[in-house]
Amino acid sequence: MKDTRDVAAVVESADLLQIGARNMQNFSLLEAVGDVRKPVPAQARDVVDIKELLMAAEYIVSRGNKQVILCERGIRTFETMTRNTLDLNAVPILKRESHLPVVVDPSHGIGIRSAVLPMAAPRWPAAPTG
Repeated sequence: MKDTRDVAAVVESADLLQIGARNMQNFSLLEAVGDVRKPVPAQARDVVDIKELLMAAEYIVSRGNKQVILCERGIRTFETMTRNTLDLNAVPILKRESHLPVVVDPSHGIGIRSAVLPMAAPRWPAAPTG
């Protein structure tokens, strides 16, 4: 969702309202989503830093929507073999700096379908015994 005109239509059929990373600084959209009472995963780490993510989440919360979820999905680095680098260092900082729940999205972090399960559950598949 990227336009305030989309909010009403999405609210009718969606269980949550996802705002893409490039729209976490779209303040009119953040206000519109703040006026809705649906969960919102705030996932902006490839574009903004931790403080900016927290401020965008607070912008939504300040409008009355308390159902914001902070989502770590990776940052851009010099690495070219993956989409992003999953910044697990951000998780304890986000938990320390906010009362909001924090989740990690390994699919955005690595961007390689076959690597999502190993990222999400490092022991998948089970290690061979012998």
